[in-house]
Amino acid sequence: MTRPSWDKLWMNVADVAGARSLCVRAQVGCVLVSPDNHVVAVSYNGPPAAFKHDDLPCTAWCPRARAVQCGESLDPEYGDCLTVHAEANALARADSAQLRGGTAYVSSAACFNCAKALANSGVTRVVHRVEAAHAHREPEKTEHLLRSCGLTVERWTA
Repeated sequence: MTRPSWDKLWMNVADVAGARSLCVRAQVGCVLVSPDNHVVAVSYNGPPAAFKHDDLPCTAWCPRARAVQCGESLDPEYGDCLTVHAEANALARADSAQLRGGTAYVSSAACFNCAKALANSGVTRVVHRVEAAHAHREPEKTEHLLRSCGLTVERWTA
């Protein structure tokens, strides 16, 4: 029996959390852990907590998702996406005192706005999965920002 590393464990948890997302394009999970590997918060991308969605996929309630489904581009003129990113959802639930010096595990490439929030959160390390399909998130730009703020950044490869 091989015991999984902490990184493998927490990325697996991020993947499972992401499976709860109602987004048809990207199901993203985020796990925030303390320096001693205790879970501080787990979340996934989805609409604000009070938003009525009836557990339906985003194409039923998100103007942007409906536009994309009809063949339109991701241009914001078709409506704003109602989804809150997994990192933002996790940070909203986190106790910042427990998070200081910890790690954020993200099952997809972190976007620039989430990178700013993570850099301001007290975590000192970000592990995220970057794949070719994530090019629109400009992972190099995001990673540069995080590193310039003193964080360690690792691309997850299983």
